[in-house]
Amino acid sequence: MINLKKSLLAGAIAACSLSAAAVETAYNIVPLGTFEDNEIFAFGINNNDVAVGYSYVTGGFPSRGYAYDNGTFTNMGSIVNQELAIGFIAATIDESVAFDINDNGMMIGYSVESVPQFDENNDPVTVTVDQGLDTERELQSGLPVQRAIYTQVGSQVLSQVPLFEPEQDHGVRALAVNNNGVIVGFAELDVDDDLTAEGEDAEFIVNRGVIYDTQTDTLTRVNPLNYDNLPRSIALKDINDNGVAVGWSQVAFESSFLFNGVVVNAASPETLTTIDPGEETASLFNAINNNGMVAGKLYDLEKQRYEGIMFNSNNGAFEIIPPLVEGLDSQICCDNASPYDINAQNIIVGSMIADVVPDTYHAFAYQNGTTYDLNDLIDCTQTLTTGVRDWVLYEARQINDNGIIIGNGLFGGERKAFMLTPNPGATPTQCDFEQEEEDSGSGSIPASLIVLLSCLAVIRRKVS
Repeated sequence: MINLKKSLLAGAIAACSLSAAAVETAYNIVPLGTFEDNEIFAFGINNNDVAVGYSYVTGGFPSRGYAYDNGTFTNMGSIVNQELAIGFIAATIDESVAFDINDNGMMIGYSVESVPQFDENNDPVTVTVDQGLDTERELQSGLPVQRAIYTQVGSQVLSQVPLFEPEQDHGVRALAVNNNGVIVGFAELDVDDDLTAEGEDAEFIVNRGVIYDTQTDTLTRVNPLNYDNLPRSIALKDINDNGVAVGWSQVAFESSFLFNGVVVNAASPETLTTIDPGEETASLFNAINNNGMVAGKLYDLEKQRYEGIMFNSNNGAFEIIPPLVEGLDSQICCDNASPYDINAQNIIVGSMIADVVPDTYHAFAYQNGTTYDLNDLIDCTQTLTTGVRDWVLYEARQINDNGIIIGNGLFGGERKAFMLTPNPGATPTQCDFEQEEEDSGSGSIPASLIVLLSCLAVIRRKVS
């Protein structure tokens, strides 16, 4: 483990070994539109400028994973299911989500499988479902379970990441893939090695880290940091092309469970490295680039909020990401910043608090000690009344080495996915944010998964 206080003194900040490209002063914004007439979220983008994410219907699901390439959408496909009773409703589930894509066109995520339910005698469990018009019928009960999947763009031939247990009725998600076809994520399990304080088997569903090499068909389970054998979870969020993954692990203190960001090499998955502040605090790691630089967040005990950090997994040094606005702290939760990705030039992107009462988050980019609000780097007025802001960017999900950023925001108060392309030398038109306050409802815009921002240059890898 790496001591946080020593890391603070260790250095000015572990800058990158590369000559850093700068955050652009202006970007053009491209709305990604709709897929199958449904709104979309954007999650990832590769160095060929192909983006992935999922579409959704108002009110929730079903969702459908997609790839977006220069204005054209491609369906990810989904697991083919039989009709079963989900609860007391007859349903044929057709659902998938894409989180990431590598430079070879391999996209990953999850699809939902309907698992038929049987009793102790191996007889089908049936329920009565309402057909409408006062008609009913008996149908076998099913359990919707997430399965980690991968596929090549355009093939719609899905492959599943293997399960740790042959009849695993709990979910598995693939969250990131590197350019060597190595996938990371997490699986939900009721494992035997978790014990209660009395030393008995703890019947809890916990997460275990997943590393799966699609080239060698090798599945590796990553266990959490071991504190007193109490039930605890781990999830892996990203992996670089050197086979180094990052994520978070639960750790148990006397009074609580907290999260620690972890670094693990696929070649030695039993060894986890983390920030160890020597006290009850928390951290989470979301992304790692090929230089070993990590985007994550660290809990500030004084503010009782998470602050964004860039952590050097090579030597333990780290730096705090400055806020967009000094003196602001979330009023309703615990996140001042959620860094989601880091590229080859050590540019970090994510979501950060920009206003309070109500809490409002903006997409940001960070490099070399400076934090940028991406809303200030685009023309605020695209199609609506001149001088009235129609785009509000609240999260940046990923950025590739061509400087293309993918993320999500509000357009005229409606949630939309966007792509930002560098527009060097331009001067963006600025507007106020009155419309954002009117249209964002509670004002607490979700700071969910986010990723990258970039400018030129070399190699890197992404998160979820």
